[in-house]
Amino acid sequence: MTQFVRRGALVALACLLILMLGPFQGAERNFDLSDKSAHALAFAIITSALFLNWLKRSRLQIAGASLAIAVLVEMVQAMTGRDAELGDVLADSVGIAIIVVLWWPRRLV
Repeated sequence: MTQFVRRGALVALACLLILMLGPFQGAERNFDLSDKSAHALAFAIITSALFLNWLKRSRLQIAGASLAIAVLVEMVQAMTGRDAELGDVLADSVGIAIIVVLWWPRRLV
């Protein structure tokens, strides 16, 4: 079961990256989400996926990796003609912080 959950988390991570980097700008409106809410939710999922798959990493390493992904996504979006905003990285940081706090009681190996 654990492998199933971990692989599912990786699939979710891949899907979110495709949505963020592909020609899907504004797709969050189909789910009645604001742009910033969608960013926070996406990075909550991404951070959770990293927690599930990097069991031997510290919370700080996982949060740092999530934040690095957030910055890289914005840089790639800027290079492909999509909107790149500092506000998106801030919204991503909110999603990351929520998951770090929620995962805090869980002992990481």
